[in-house]
Amino acid sequence: MIDEESLLLLTKEEIKELITKVGPRMKLLKNLEELKNGRVTDRYENTSTALKCACNDEPAAVHIQGDDLPRCEHEQCEEGGGEIDIADRDADIDTYEDWDHLDEQELTERALMLVCKLKSSSSVSQSVVSNIVQDVTQLCGDLVGNLKESTKAFLVNHDIDTQSEAALLLFEKFEMFQNPFHGVETDYKQQQYLLASKMFIPPVAKEITGYAPRTDSATGNVLQLPTPRVFHYVSIKKVVKLVEQPGFWECVEEHRKSTDGVMRDFHDGDYCAAHHLFMTRNCLKLILYNDDVEMTNPLSPKAGSHKLGVLYYTFKDIHPCHLSTLSHFYLAALYKSSDVSEFGFDVILQPLVDELKELESVGMEIDCPSFRGIIKVGLAQVIGDNLGIHSILGFSQGVTANYFCRKCKGYRDNMRMETKLSANLNRTVEENYTQDLLADNLPLTGVRTSCLLDELESFHVTKNYAPDIMHDMLEGVCPLELKLVLCRLIENRFFDLNTLEL
Repeated sequence: MIDEESLLLLTKEEIKELITKVGPRMKLLKNLEELKNGRVTDRYENTSTALKCACNDEPAAVHIQGDDLPRCEHEQCEEGGGEIDIADRDADIDTYEDWDHLDEQELTERALMLVCKLKSSSSVSQSVVSNIVQDVTQLCGDLVGNLKESTKAFLVNHDIDTQSEAALLLFEKFEMFQNPFHGVETDYKQQQYLLASKMFIPPVAKEITGYAPRTDSATGNVLQLPTPRVFHYVSIKKVVKLVEQPGFWECVEEHRKSTDGVMRDFHDGDYCAAHHLFMTRNCLKLILYNDDVEMTNPLSPKAGSHKLGVLYYTFKDIHPCHLSTLSHFYLAALYKSSDVSEFGFDVILQPLVDELKELESVGMEIDCPSFRGIIKVGLAQVIGDNLGIHSILGFSQGVTANYFCRKCKGYRDNMRMETKLSANLNRTVEENYTQDLLADNLPLTGVRTSCLLDELESFHVTKNYAPDIMHDMLEGVCPLELKLVLCRLIENRFFDLNTLEL
């Protein structure tokens, strides 16, 4: 319960504490602004049955005029100021606004939203989605068609003109709801609708130009022949433009650096605080991920032949609770792993680096409800399994190498014994990395080649500190340590293997 005076005294920060979710808070602020400025839309007309009075559960007698907030005019409410329950008002108005004025375009968007949710599930194939669309269309046609005929019979039995304007509008609504997927029935139409709405960013095929040795079967000579290959890339500049969608930038502004000294996120570390680009407020920090995925049965003879590599990223500027959802991971590139083995990673990274150079130097202008101006984007860290990360960053790719670590120059045999890292062994640009790169001696340095990402202003391979918790811990150290602990407990007869398997 909240009255007019108390609501007007609340600041945006106080409202932010009361209403944590961005969507409902932005809607409330927008409605209050409209009410205070006298710009009340037609959705507030005839809403007395939707608003609840503060004095009882009866519908409120609503009065809205000028700068006034919704007030109840019941006699028993005069002493209390006629407050109206804002929460109930918002819930009921949402229902009224969303459904009473539902037009054909909004119905299509809602139907397409259902299709997109189905497509986002990895366990639902396109053929299943198409079958669901057909079945739902048939079901809606049967139900709404029956309801339409029943309504028409009711109007005739009560001597109501079925050709009146109101009746004809009602029948048009029936026809519209009979086919909610009109215009988006097929996968092609769905993609075209998403492209027109600018909410779908299609991948672009990028050609890999290179030559590979081929043996001429007639002469036996080895020839260098062009091998046309392609990978698919999704423009990061177009993805960043989605920041303009309502609610996204508000999440960015809410996620502040910790003030109590506790490290909770990437913002709270010394690296981010000292970075010349990331210390600015209007800069998005990008975390790039790399991994491979096997498209066939990993136990089959064809395993590895159709393996795909994936580059995807997320923005570390929103709260970690949002980053845990797949909707905040964005695809950058999809390629065949065999092409990287043949042509290297630079051809895959080139379009990404070109766009990031522009975004970190020039930036991009955005226009959203809470911010209008230039934002920049920088590459903060690159994360993945050791093989993929060492392939991208240009270090040795095998654990049997003399210097197999990307963070230090510890020798292989010494690394097995030492538990503490000597400070003089760290890989740094000033002390050893540049010299190792010029030496071009993998066995003595552990540096295989230069990294294209080093051309970025915001990133360098020697400052890529973040480990991958999944590959390094959950699939690496943790299972090994757990196995050793269980073996020792069984050896000391705390329990036996049969008890553990229960």
